[in-house]
Amino acid sequence: LLLMSDSLLPNFSVLDLSGNNITGNDASSMLRNFGEIHSDLNTLILESCPHILGKGYEEFSKALKEHLTWERKLEMLVVPDNNPEVVISLKSMWTTAWDERARTTIFANKVVFDTIPI
Repeated sequence: LLLMSDSLLPNFSVLDLSGNNITGNDASSMLRNFGEIHSDLNTLILESCPHILGKGYEEFSKALKEHLTWERKLEMLVVPDNNPEVVISLKSMWTTAWDERARTTIFANKVVFDTIPI
């Protein structure tokens, strides 16, 4: 999925994969790779990636849940709004991770999970 050296990955703070044919399995592998190298990734945009909440979602969910427990965790996640049950699950996970700072905004075709600034 990512064909970059590990030395470049920690420098990413925003990764926009919108419109790609990425699956939940792909996204879970990517999140785990960023975590292993202690990346500064804080924004992951998966808008218009309909497969992210389909096949492989369970793996993506596990990786995201793990990522949200780390000191350097995502502060913004954008996913398609094509699976209401999954969106509810993600919202719960996001709220658990960010507590009173958690914010969820639902648009026409996407859901934005972000944080309220302190």
